[in-house]
Amino acid sequence: MPQRFLHSDHHQRLIWMIAGLVLAFAWVASWDGSGRDGQACTIERIQAGDLVAANCAVDGAVTIRLYCIDAADLNQPETLTTRDYLRRLAPATVTLRPHGKDDAGRIVGELLGHASQSLNLVLVEGGRATVDPRSCTETRFLTAQERAQQAGRGVWEK
Repeated sequence: MPQRFLHSDHHQRLIWMIAGLVLAFAWVASWDGSGRDGQACTIERIQAGDLVAANCAVDGAVTIRLYCIDAADLNQPETLTTRDYLRRLAPATVTLRPHGKDDAGRIVGELLGHASQSLNLVLVEGGRATVDPRSCTETRFLTAQERAQQAGRGVWEK
């Protein structure tokens, strides 16, 4: 009987070890390489106030639509102001925190600059862009827009 118990205990440990390896393998296979904080990207071109072309460590050459941002369309004069503001604001290398893809297949993401500062949020705080109500309900963006509106900054200028 003791032999059978040891044998059973050995099998149980082996089963737990295999289960752990299977879970570890599944986790590694599902990892996209970007990590929890996103992936490093070099900005190639800022096309508009809410559209950036970049070369990213994991995804390569991509077009990024800025998460939560509703900036003026390319044919509107405010676009140049927002685009130029973003050009001055953005460092050459940013961290992309992806939030999915849009209908055109572009990555929808948040760009983080120095000290992990959200460039998306800075655009809203400065009144250079508004919150896209169709895709964003995050309090931090809505609060930033309220502050910009109350202060009359950017598009909220009186």
